[in-house]
Amino acid sequence: MTEVSHPRAALLENVTLVITVVSGVGMTTKWLYPVLSFALWCVGYSIAIAGAYLRQNRRNMALFTFLAVNTGYGAINWM
Repeated sequence: MTEVSHPRAALLENVTLVITVVSGVGMTTKWLYPVLSFALWCVGYSIAIAGAYLRQNRRNMALFTFLAVNTGYGAINWM
């Protein structure tokens, strides 16, 4: 695996993952407005997957995609 990319890519991934975790918790516990929470979740995971793609890190891309599908499916069913 090659890890050559913009130095801020790792920081961007971490920040967006925090955003998506907060929005996922907001969706499942219903303390965030559902539409806002889902929008944050979509944007956060999209940026995290794009960051992993730009870093050419296939393991992280697969992990983030797996987490996005599973948490999204669970949260949508919960709502």
